[in-house]
Amino acid sequence: MIHEYGMFTDAGNQAVESIVILKFQRQLSWPTVQAMLAALALEEVYAEAVDTAVREAVYTACFD
Repeated sequence: MIHEYGMFTDAGNQAVESIVILKFQRQLSWPTVQAMLAALALEEVYAEAVDTAVREAVYTACFD
């Protein structure tokens, strides 16, 4: 089951979830996760990856 991260599509949520999974696999820092979200947002269909709601959902999933 894909979690909801505030992306506009299921594909967007799945892309963000892959970043969250990678965070745990590689013990990535928050700045690295943010950089990965920014890189994802360069794709027009995932532009909302840097929105506050998405970043807060990712931070909660990764660090709370």
